[in-house]
Amino acid sequence: MPYEVIIGAAIALVAVVLLALRTNGGVVFFSVCAGSVLAAQIGDEASLLSSSFIKNGDINKSIMSVVLIVLPVVFSAIFLRGSVGASKVLLNLLPSVCAAGLLVLLVVPLLPPSVGNQVLVSDIWGVLQQYQPIILAVGVVSSIVLLWFTQRPHKKGKKHKS
Repeated sequence: MPYEVIIGAAIALVAVVLLALRTNGGVVFFSVCAGSVLAAQIGDEASLLSSSFIKNGDINKSIMSVVLIVLPVVFSAIFLRGSVGASKVLLNLLPSVCAAGLLVLLVVPLLPPSVGNQVLVSDIWGVLQQYQPIILAVGVVSSIVLLWFTQRPHKKGKKHKS
């Protein structure tokens, strides 16, 4: 199967799941970023902890880095499902696609060499990497806009009943 189809299907699948769950794509985008920071900062310590379960050191580090990136995304998607109203689905589309694209860009290089190297040398991977700065910039801006439009304003002057 061509890698263009696999990468496109992975991005589309994540984006469609986020849209179907009506999960806030902006929060998920920032969860991908947080997962990347987690993997970079505590990946070595996490792989040391999991080394008793997974004996191969390289695979262990890869698996733990992927888990640290994906776990915040999964928790955000589950806990925030239904947080975007049906009227804002189109506004949620761009952050969801950017979150999915960034997730693929961060996870694929961490895959075991037998799988990852084949994808990393494909033409579509080079194109996707060229668009990484655009995905990041559009993802940040569209996520902030989505968060701004989906926040619930606190009504001033109205007192709460006790």
